[in-house]
Amino acid sequence: MKNQLFRINIALKPPQNVKNYIVSLSSKLSSMGKAYFILDGKKYSPHITMFAPVISTDLTDKIKESLKKITSNIAPIHCKFVRMESHQGYIGAKIALTSQMLLLKNNIVASVNPFIIMEPPLPYKDAQDYQMKFSNQSLESIRRYGSVAMRNYTPHITISRLEDEKEAKKIAQKIIFKIDNFIVSSVGLYQMETSGTCVKLIKEFFLG
Repeated sequence: MKNQLFRINIALKPPQNVKNYIVSLSSKLSSMGKAYFILDGKKYSPHITMFAPVISTDLTDKIKESLKKITSNIAPIHCKFVRMESHQGYIGAKIALTSQMLLLKNNIVASVNPFIIMEPPLPYKDAQDYQMKFSNQSLESIRRYGSVAMRNYTPHITISRLEDEKEAKKIAQKIIFKIDNFIVSSVGLYQMETSGTCVKLIKEFFLG
């Protein structure tokens, strides 16, 4: 079988109650404007991205091995909601960055970086698969590391993305997020598609 390139998303996997709540919110937002995607917990899964590079399919097993070692040495992570945010039509819940979360993210990036495709072709060139506008600094981070997260990591849970960016900002300001704290006990290795969506869980790794 010929090796293929695809973008992965290594992400914190929210607990079931948070997942259900995000799916419910995403469904409600879709009735307020035309959405690029609606999270349903099946095809499109709620997540907190840590690293999202482009890799070759033949390296998937090596990445799994690396993630298994890393996650076994990190305890479950406490997450705290900060505020609702909107950017380029995305509506999401910002999560406080903790030292434990940053340690896990840095360990993942250091471990997976040797396997990423440094100069990917279309549709991944210049992160065109995200269907977003990036600053030159962000694009350089993506070219070198496969992710904007290396430059300025801001953990968040995306709820939806609306085509009307101004309306998305208004809606985000009105949302009262009802879960202040939760514990994440696992990391998911996902296949990722356009707009940052996680469409397939390849492997789940439990923390601790």
